[in-house]
Amino acid sequence: ELITLAQSLDLPLGLLSEEKVFNVATSTDHPSLYSTMNPLLTHLPTLISELQEDRVYNKAVIGFDQAFLDAQIQKIPSEIRESFEVIKSRDMLLEFMPKGVTKAYGLSLLVRDLGLKQTEVMSIGDEENDLSMLHYAGLGVAMANATEEVKQAADAVTSSNEADGVAQAIEKYVLNEGR
Repeated sequence: ELITLAQSLDLPLGLLSEEKVFNVATSTDHPSLYSTMNPLLTHLPTLISELQEDRVYNKAVIGFDQAFLDAQIQKIPSEIRESFEVIKSRDMLLEFMPKGVTKAYGLSLLVRDLGLKQTEVMSIGDEENDLSMLHYAGLGVAMANATEEVKQAADAVTSSNEADGVAQAIEKYVLNEGR
């Protein structure tokens, strides 16, 4: 489904599995920018016929120019959104994960395993992929450099990532040094 979608949107698709990115030839005119965003992963040009059906692909990504990507996102059919988590995690990055796989879900598993209460959790985020986690946590904190949507969803806003915002939030809300 995602290969067909990427082809119809003329966007490059990368499939992630075990620290490898299988870059599928879904667009002849638009090369993926994902390798520049995550250079530590191994990026492999891959034909659709070379994909292994028994391999576990953790997520699919589209890394491309923001203006074109944003225009194409508007064309994603509701059927895809019903089957996958479709989340923009950076200006130039769109991610697809199995339905229900979100940061909030991962956080809920950690909370359960640690025997914590949801109200005892603070999450900090800056992009759309952090929204579920900010809503889940007892205290959701947005970075100053977060998107407007993230700031609106958060309970508090801290300084930017370049001004030690995470450390400031931990000091204020966890270590209580700001009170």
